[in-house]
Amino acid sequence: MDKWIISSSQALIEFVKNEMESYRIHTIIPRLISYLNTMTNWYVRLNRNRIKGNKGNQEWIVSLNAFFYVLLKITLLMSPYVPFITESIYQNLKKCIPQGKNNKESIHFLQIPDIRKELIDPKIESQVEKMQIVVQAAKKLRESHQITLKQPINSLTILTTDEQLIQSVQFLSKYIEEEINTPTVLVENNIEQYIRLKAEPDNKICGQELKDKFGPDLIQQIRNFTQKQILTLKNDGKLQLKVKVKKENKVKEQIQKQPNPKVKKGKNNVEYNEVEMDCELLLNHVKITDQFNTEKHKQLIFAPHDGFSIILDPSQTQQLKNLGFAKLFTNRIQNLRKKLGLQLEDKIIVFYQFEAESELSNAVQSEIAWIRNQIKEPIFSSDYKHKYLKFICNKDIDIDNHKFTISIAQNSPIFHQQKLLEQYSEKEVDSIIRTLAIFPNLQQNIEFILDGKTIALGPEHYSIQL
Repeated sequence: MDKWIISSSQALIEFVKNEMESYRIHTIIPRLISYLNTMTNWYVRLNRNRIKGNKGNQEWIVSLNAFFYVLLKITLLMSPYVPFITESIYQNLKKCIPQGKNNKESIHFLQIPDIRKELIDPKIESQVEKMQIVVQAAKKLRESHQITLKQPINSLTILTTDEQLIQSVQFLSKYIEEEINTPTVLVENNIEQYIRLKAEPDNKICGQELKDKFGPDLIQQIRNFTQKQILTLKNDGKLQLKVKVKKENKVKEQIQKQPNPKVKKGKNNVEYNEVEMDCELLLNHVKITDQFNTEKHKQLIFAPHDGFSIILDPSQTQQLKNLGFAKLFTNRIQNLRKKLGLQLEDKIIVFYQFEAESELSNAVQSEIAWIRNQIKEPIFSSDYKHKYLKFICNKDIDIDNHKFTISIAQNSPIFHQQKLLEQYSEKEVDSIIRTLAIFPNLQQNIEFILDGKTIALGPEHYSIQL
């Protein structure tokens, strides 16, 4: 993704320079806005974990440098059109720019960047563009069937024979999985097992170009095409057929005598002979549509697109259901942190308590490690609370009629009271917790004297947030 956004920025610089040299200023603004949308809605969103440092220091540094690079370039390109906003952005960016030609008092003292054509990679740009088309199509299909993105689905399958699309999907499958919220993205080029192609004649074009050959026999043949015939027509653009055509043999004019004087006389009678003729059927003579095999794949959701088709499997395993609940649970915690104005560097502890055992409570227990990794803070059930904690808030929350309470406290050791009670009395345990709760720089192991008695504690007795 870093190569893609850098390549896109260089292609943008080339476009802007060419348009400015040709005085086509009106074409530049839409392209700049489009790039900003792409950068924020695709690059930043798909790389937020890397940019936050969740993928390790190396990925963190690389992603931040790539983002800073393209952000500076787009700011320079926008500066002639929105001078005040870009100046404000640049004054923040220049704090990270070493002394040199790009560190000036004002952005308007800098030149439009030069094009570095060696950084332009049309292949990666094409691959990402195809990935974006697939993601947007899958999201639209989910939305049309009222399947929210928060709800994980079993799989996404792309049906296509386009090798470039296949390679793009396979290369960028992890991003598609994240965007569509599915653990599995499949590519299938054997489309016959999922869809059947249906052919119908284009009456207007056939009538204009095929003339007498376009008749009942040809119409019936087209509607009865096999899958092999339709694929041949799609791939080759034409198909050779034998059609039966009625040819005029002779015309006899007979005057029929009618007893009724109101009936017109002199009616023409025409005789025809049926002959077989060669017919070259072209692709534009036929309308080909994809029909999903609903009888074979009843539980799947299908949608055709230009050059590919998409199949969603909305079924859920218990693990996917648990993950869906865990995401909703995590979302409520993060929203509460945001509402309280807590920053990432603020050390806190999160506690939860359910009113009763439910599908949500079981899911949280099952996915607690995933939840902890997402919120980047220790999270425990209310059983680990103690009276010396300093709570920031207690919030009652309801998710699909599953009620629970989230409590957020300032950083403190978490004590395993059952283990402590195995060695010490209740009074001693209370004194230990009261003492260590405010103890600065608490280590994993500690030994101290309490009322003349030596107390030795370790990780089995308490946990600390480092």
